Amino acid sequence: MVSRREHAERIVAKMKALYSQPDTTVLVEESQFPQLDLAAYRQFRHALEAIGYRFLGDYEMINVSNTPDSVMARTMIRCMLSADGETCAAHYQAHPRMERVLSNLFVGVLNLRLIDAPLGFLRMLKPKLVYDFMSEVVDNHLTTSNAEAAGTISSPASVDRKFFAYDTSLDVVRSAHKARLAAAVARAGSKPTVVATYADWEAMQSRLRLQKAAHRAAVGWITRDELRAMSPGNQTIADEIFEEVQAIVSR
Repeated sequence: MVSRREHAERIVAKMKALYSQPDTTVLVEESQFPQLDLAAYRQFRHALEAIGYRFLGDYEMINVSNTPDSVMARTMIRCMLSADGETCAAHYQAHPRMERVLSNLFVGVLNLRLIDAPLGFLRMLKPKLVYDFMSEVVDNHLTTSNAEAAGTISSPASVDRKFFAYDTSLDVVRSAHKARLAAAVARAGSKPTVVATYADWEAMQSRLRLQKAAHRAAVGWITRDELRAMSPGNQTIADEIFEEVQAIVSR
């Protein structure tokens, strides 16, 4: 039986690994992911190209794929860019790694959503088609997504997020982001950052990651409310693990 302290140590270690280190991304090809619904990826690309978006690239987040005990199978992320360069759109598919899901159930490990978009599906065994839209206005990031469970993990005030249900369509998520971006620009009185290349997109992602990493460290890597939200029906266990987390991070 894994103790509360061991659970807490694993949580802190994973959160530090995911947030305190730079993302490692590599460009990939469709042929490397035959297990995914590649037709859905192509439909995503064609739908956005029809309204002026252009293809930036397909990539994999290696640090996410290689996270110890992750229940998320390897996935490909397709990145598109709006015609004006002000919005980046991404599509990925979240599939469970069944042997690890079952193992976690057997030992009673909490399903922890360790990063924003890719691990939000953990309580659902059915694969999810996720759409993410992101823009940057001054030093603030605006994100709109249908990865609803990713909202369990809090973000800094500089990140304005909106999450829809997983079954929300691409068009609804895109339209909502467009309206939210217009409102953000009006509030800031400044135009969004313009992205022109894949390197520009990586740089914007890096700035967002640094903001999230600082926030994670400031809150002690994970909060009581986050643990409770991740473990509905097990509030007592979540509180006990949180107390252990507090003891670890205060050392």
